[in-house]
Amino acid sequence: MRNLDFQMYKIEIVSEECERKKVKKNVKEEECVVMKAKAEIVEGVVKSKTIRLVDELSLECKPRGKGNKSIRAYWECLSLYRRLRDEGVAAHQWWG
Repeated sequence: MRNLDFQMYKIEIVSEECERKKVKKNVKEEECVVMKAKAEIVEGVVKSKTIRLVDELSLECKPRGKGNKSIRAYWECLSLYRRLRDEGVAAHQWWG
């Protein structure tokens, strides 16, 4: 971070509404915000337009596949990435 001070928060989220409130409460528009979240949470944050406060996002979106009982098809994950990029968020896939 080029010897700049920064703060890191770990926020455990239990619902989409909780996520929106936490982001709005803890983030200022002029701050650089990097976030990791599951697709279910991100979808709610995108709908509420709170996603505009996020600059970079590691998105955990697991499509259906062998042994994975996710509710999303692969194209739905791609669509969410596209929506994030349309909102100006640098979105990356989280492989964790």
